[in-house]
Amino acid sequence: MLWSHGDVVGTQAVLPSMLKSDREAKGVKGGVLRLVYQTALALQIGHSVIGENEILGDGMLADYDLEAGTVRLRPEVPAFLFGNDLDESALVAVLAKEMRPMSYGAMRSRLTRTAWAYTPAMFVNCEKDVALPVEKMEESRDARETCPAAFERVQRCQAGHAPFVIMPDWVVEVLRRAAGENL
Repeated sequence: MLWSHGDVVGTQAVLPSMLKSDREAKGVKGGVLRLVYQTALALQIGHSVIGENEILGDGMLADYDLEAGTVRLRPEVPAFLFGNDLDESALVAVLAKEMRPMSYGAMRSRLTRTAWAYTPAMFVNCEKDVALPVEKMEESRDARETCPAAFERVQRCQAGHAPFVIMPDWVVEVLRRAAGENL
């Protein structure tokens, strides 16, 4: 499951040789069956999360420490991201405190590979997501024009940016279906 910024990391990391079908052909067990983009973007080659050709825009939700090479979400961001799902302000406060800096280089890196072009993929659109509104996710899914079979499945739910927090059983069912289980 590729969640939030994990979309970029995951789509860059999955090589064709990691697919279950490729591994089975070589007599090796295991492998990737499907990518599940949950409140995430399917960026095109050459695009990044921040910077030129960016999706989210520089400085929108984060502060940059170029000397340290990090990006840190602003303290108010967890309440913005998760507040529409979580009533417990104490939990939102813990999330705000526990958020760690991310690599500026990783956020700004342009995609050089799109695993969704050769790996079956599913999208989970969360209708109440304020961090990545459904419209933004669907724009990024325009990858279907270049690879029509890439996103053969789209699941929808009435959650915000972290459906696994408020509806974990539903997310588990989605992942089980993505893995080929008939529920």
